[in-house]
Amino acid sequence: MFCDDLSDYLTHNNVTAGLPPMHFEEDEDSVYFEWIFDKFRFGFQFSDKDGKSEWFLVSMVGDKPDRIRSLYKRRATIGYVMAYVEGYA
Repeated sequence: MFCDDLSDYLTHNNVTAGLPPMHFEEDEDSVYFEWIFDKFRFGFQFSDKDGKSEWFLVSMVGDKPDRIRSLYKRRATIGYVMAYVEGYA
């Protein structure tokens, strides 16, 4: 689902932002993807255990990390993430 949403967004929006390699981890009941940029990182966690999928953004505000976390809402989330990335690319 996530890969399809991301691929669809990249294809239909002619994204030119330089995306870093995506880190990937999995364990018994969840899968985790993360992009690590110079000034921020985006992560996505998909879990079978609780049925919830979520995303997060960690960026630096001054000397302190600022964190945003929300439920993954498929294309709406991808659109938000990519708009943020393109704003800094």
